[in-house]
Amino acid sequence: MSKPTFKSIQPLDVSDAALQNFNEKLGVPAMVRPTKAKEAPAPRPSEKLTVMLPTYVADEVRQQALTKRMTVRNFILMAIKAQGIAVEDADLFNDGRRSRPKSRVA
Repeated sequence: MSKPTFKSIQPLDVSDAALQNFNEKLGVPAMVRPTKAKEAPAPRPSEKLTVMLPTYVADEVRQQALTKRMTVRNFILMAIKAQGIAVEDADLFNDGRRSRPKSRVA
């Protein structure tokens, strides 16, 4: 099987002003350079903390975080905050996972 041969497209001999007029007649939106995106805040210092939990506790933590549609990290930080330890709201961030609609069984 041979590959198809394509003809190269030659540049149009049209002025930019004529193209602009044509675009305005058709209502084509103007191309605009994107503005510089806001810089993401610097990552806050964090530290890994490993704990050994009974399996039934770890399972329940994961299940409750899943039920509340949040990460285990946020679930634990909220539990720590509920115990009176200062946790800044900026540290309770959405991790970027997409929210999926609950599936309906017909």
